[in-house]
Amino acid sequence: MTDYELATIYTDIGTNLFTLFTIYYSVIFAFVIASHFVAHELPRTMSVLVVCLYFVTMALAAYQQSVLVFTFIELGIKIKEEALIPGSDLEWHMAKTVPDVLARIIPWLFTSANAFVYVGGIYYFILCRRGQLGAAAQPK
Repeated sequence: MTDYELATIYTDIGTNLFTLFTIYYSVIFAFVIASHFVAHELPRTMSVLVVCLYFVTMALAAYQQSVLVFTFIELGIKIKEEALIPGSDLEWHMAKTVPDVLARIIPWLFTSANAFVYVGGIYYFILCRRGQLGAAAQPK
């Protein structure tokens, strides 16, 4: 693979990751807002359907994000190795400045944060459904 191809793939994966990240957190935010306002009013079957739909959709998105993050970091490490070769066209690339230790920790932190927010959304829905939080808990 040429240096140009490595740099292009790295940029493409980074762009896709940012787009997926934005969509992921937009859906989570929408789920939390919907939970806040209507979870306490939904019948049990509709609540189960909404949570199952959220669960499956976000599990697939979280998996795809995790795969992209690990691929992005591995490609960054490869670019860093290529940049150290004399005559490489990748000496300018920002991926060579990331410390190896940090490059190994970032994907796990990212995946852990996604899992925490993912489970937190479901937990918030359950609390709103019970009337402990959300619009049902507000004094009228």
